[in-house]
Amino acid sequence: MNTHRLHRTAAAALAACTTLVLFTAVVSIAPQHERGELLARAAAPAAQPAPALARTPAPVVVAWVAPVPARDAE
Repeated sequence: MNTHRLHRTAAAALAACTTLVLFTAVVSIAPQHERGELLARAAAPAAQPAPALARTPAPVVVAWVAPVPARDAE
């Protein structure tokens, strides 16, 4: 169980670092007049919700499948 938690933690840390590096690259190549806007959007993410989060999720249907008891072949 601890190795799974360690792997998830390492994956989350790697994802966070990748996001930070990509954001830094985007800000560094952005024109000077747009850098302030990019940094302001990053500082206030609640003001601009992600489109996937803004939509109402579709209902999910889950079916429970019970195992069928096997009959003895006599």
